Amino acid sequence: MRAQRQEIHLLKEGGANEEDIITARAKYRVTSSEYTRFSEAMSLPQQRERVTVDGLGNVGVGKYKIPEKSVANSGNSGIIKEKDMNSELGKFKQKVINDERMSKEYYSDVKEKFSHGSDVAKEAFNKFVPTDSVANSEFEGTPHFDPNTKQISMNYSADLTNERGTCVTWFHEHGHMVDNLAGTLSDNEEFNKLLHSDYMDYMKAYGKNNGLNTFDKVQDAISNDLNDMRKHSAVADILEGVSECNIQGIAGHGRAYWQNPKNLTSEAFAHMFEAQFDNVRYAEMQKYFPNSLAKFEEILKEAVKK
Repeated sequence: MRAQRQEIHLLKEGGANEEDIITARAKYRVTSSEYTRFSEAMSLPQQRERVTVDGLGNVGVGKYKIPEKSVANSGNSGIIKEKDMNSELGKFKQKVINDERMSKEYYSDVKEKFSHGSDVAKEAFNKFVPTDSVANSEFEGTPHFDPNTKQISMNYSADLTNERGTCVTWFHEHGHMVDNLAGTLSDNEEFNKLLHSDYMDYMKAYGKNNGLNTFDKVQDAISNDLNDMRKHSAVADILEGVSECNIQGIAGHGRAYWQNPKNLTSEAFAHMFEAQFDNVRYAEMQKYFPNSLAKFEEILKEAVKK
């Protein structure tokens, strides 16, 4: 990896063809991913400081315009037109288009969902997410964002057929990344309070509308309602956490996970970020958590403006 970093540096310093630099960077990112996978498989801590001891910085990321010929040959989206380079979608394409681990279908679906996302979520993604956001795209365990390495481990193939919705994991884990890299945005007292007040408001209204006069009965009924993975997995997870596991829907992290109170706001933030790119899941979020969703969007907007 150090040798590949030096090669990239020398190519840049020598004024090499941009396509050669792109190719060298792609090889380096592949090796970097292999190192991550090997370390995880062998339960070894990564020693990235031994890789970056050269002081060359993040050589795997380029800040120049991607040549049209290279983009066209990448097998993903075709040419990024000059006029589109500064649009949010154009910026997004530049971040992911050289990820050779993505199939054409997965790239197309990620791009399509991004293009229909909310303006503030698209701006936040482009502002905070680096090019090499995914360290391992064939991860067989639970997808996650690692706050230590600042990278994501997930499985592109599994996400393509995700029963929660295509690419939901991609946007959820990048929601955790945005939260972390923007300064732990989810650690917000008002956001936490609104999650609890939205939960209580929904409980009271549900009990009144359905003639249920105890919390136990209301919680059981709501648990039964949350039976559709596509629609309910995100809100079911948040409701499990905020209800101290008294609501058990189709998906959830489990009691041990929620013992850390910060996990509630962290997961809610990531779920609400993913919902910005998914109308079905956004509608459910508005139904159960309208005020905390509005607060999330306010927090995200403020972060983008800074």
